[in-house]
Amino acid sequence: MVSSPLEWLREQVKNLALSKPRLMTVVVFFFLYTVSNSVHFATATVLKISPFWQMLVMGAVLATFTSLLIYEVVQQHRRVAELQSATKVARTIRNDINNAFTAIRLSTEKLRELKGYDEISVRNILSQATYVRDALNKLAELEK
Repeated sequence: MVSSPLEWLREQVKNLALSKPRLMTVVVFFFLYTVSNSVHFATATVLKISPFWQMLVMGAVLATFTSLLIYEVVQQHRRVAELQSATKVARTIRNDINNAFTAIRLSTEKLRELKGYDEISVRNILSQATYVRDALNKLAELEK
């Protein structure tokens, strides 16, 4: 999927903000400071408006960027909450499957105590149960 340059830039900024939040805070501060100085310069030299309106325009610019940053933070918190919820569901499913395979494994062990059991079938059942248990353990490692 081809994205626009603005979408690409947005992704890069989000990735930087997530990986290096302190650096991103400094970058955002200097960006907002530069924008406010540009607005001040433009309003003071080109538009010739009163200091009150200059402050109002600078406040509007800063409020806009701040609201965009807050929106991104809220979106990230929502994504984290969804991920935590999905992890909880996956953990529950993993535990249920693990409990079922524990019962299968124990029942298979009891089959060995009976006369006339098929050793190959018991070994196959135990090997598959071990395979599923190992897969569930790998899932548990992914949760961490």
